[in-house]
Amino acid sequence: QTDSLTADTLLHGLNRRKSPPGSQEGYGTAAVLSERGIYLTSAVYRPVLQFMDKMISLLPPKYTSLVDNNLQSFMENFVKNQFLPIVHVDYRTRVANALASPAAFRLKAYPGAVYETLVEKGRPILQGPMSANHLITEVLGWAQAMPMYASEILELVQTLLDRTLERCRAVYTEAVLGSLSSSIIGRGDMSNLMKQEPAHLLLDVSYLSQLEQKVVVDAPLDTEGLEVEMEMNNLLLSLRPIRQEQLISPNHKMVLLAALSDSLDYMSESVQQYVPEPKISCWKNAYVMSRGKFSLLASFVAWSALTGNENVRACTGGMLRQAGLGYNNTSPGSPLKKKNAIHHVAVHHRRMNSALTAGLGVLTEKYHLLSAECLRTLRVELQLLAIYHLQGMAGRVYVSDQDAEEPEEFVVALTTQIARIDEEMAAYVPPLKRSYIFGGICSISAAAFIKALNEMQSINMLGVRQICRNCIALQQALVSVSPSSRDFVEERFDRVRTYYECLNLPFEALVAFVTEHDALFSFPEYSSLLKVSVSGRDIPNNAVQRLGRVLAP
Repeated sequence: QTDSLTADTLLHGLNRRKSPPGSQEGYGTAAVLSERGIYLTSAVYRPVLQFMDKMISLLPPKYTSLVDNNLQSFMENFVKNQFLPIVHVDYRTRVANALASPAAFRLKAYPGAVYETLVEKGRPILQGPMSANHLITEVLGWAQAMPMYASEILELVQTLLDRTLERCRAVYTEAVLGSLSSSIIGRGDMSNLMKQEPAHLLLDVSYLSQLEQKVVVDAPLDTEGLEVEMEMNNLLLSLRPIRQEQLISPNHKMVLLAALSDSLDYMSESVQQYVPEPKISCWKNAYVMSRGKFSLLASFVAWSALTGNENVRACTGGMLRQAGLGYNNTSPGSPLKKKNAIHHVAVHHRRMNSALTAGLGVLTEKYHLLSAECLRTLRVELQLLAIYHLQGMAGRVYVSDQDAEEPEEFVVALTTQIARIDEEMAAYVPPLKRSYIFGGICSISAAAFIKALNEMQSINMLGVRQICRNCIALQQALVSVSPSSRDFVEERFDRVRTYYECLNLPFEALVAFVTEHDALFSFPEYSSLLKVSVSGRDIPNNAVQRLGRVLAP
């Protein structure tokens, strides 16, 4: 048996030597490696180099020149001439096919499922981005295994990331096509207001966790926060009347935006593992200097720490010194670092330069920005949805002869749709970002209730009870979506109920109430209480002037 094996082996060797030169493409590897087998190159490349280094280290210095480098030359030439060209073509095709699949952006979770942070436990990342991420991380692994060719490999990675981002952007555009929410978030005034909202910090929760900053959902607003909220509500309410065709429909498109946002975050986090992390101290300095808000300087600090660019570092250091903050301007290439650097002969290509992977940070930030755009669109969309349903109060006559036991139909429709969207979206959105998406409904609904009084024709005591019943139903629906926001929601709707209950007060009692609670409502809001016709209430001709004197500073 041994003799037959030896004979077969010799015969196989003779046949290989007799094969024509044309079949020996790729240094003879085409005859022994299958199409997929060529990717084994990445696994054997580093062991070969380590073997050569070990051989050199074992020999006395005067004999190192005798070492034959043919094996190393063969590996390097093969990677350059055979491996890299095939990888570029093959992986671009595989990513394109993964993103073009009919199931690439199909929702995977069932309604009512709970959000999971790990894919292994059921985080429902969309299939297209998931497949693309697997291929991209595989290629990034080759860049680490073959640092000498990291620049060529990372160029391919950037191409794959760009194509994946373009496909995700196309899916986003298709989902929001024709919607009012997608168009207004791009307006300058709307964009600035959304950035000034305290809830905007929820979009940067990953950075805040690195800064050891705790995010408080629906904390009491300061004067600046209340002004931003009022401007935002006035801007959105000025868009009335809102038509059905201006909203994103059906609901699964909104759920797709939530799933797309989470998938983009997942890809960004996955690639970010290969990017050198900016110094946390730099983030903290920028965060403190900007009083808890990420500013342009924060971006400069992160950029300088990430890229090591001398000009950027010098500019950032000057800005921080002017702000009275310390900043270490020692760059990787500074004389101090060069003095202490240790150079080893013939191993300069064994470690990947971090400057090469720094360019990936720009792409991961683009993924984060598109993810945030999906969440901002959802937040505004739900606010517009609330306005669409509540604008039915305008011009109605709330004079009733029986007590209200149930909320009105438009409130039932709104609460039902909110509950359904929340149930279908829960598996794709982490708790803090879920609070961001649904957190804008409360304030815009409360403002819509109060603004609706300006357009009511008449109302009586039972009509006031009907409106209060509507408020209670909407309040319960919003608390069930975000239990942590209970106090915030109750405060807003208690204010609405108090406002409408003022309609039941005689004029003199209303004046006394205004005297004691002059800051609870604005002068236009108090004036609206006098303009609506209330059954059984007498209003003097100079009523508005008397309220003005009470509210005058």
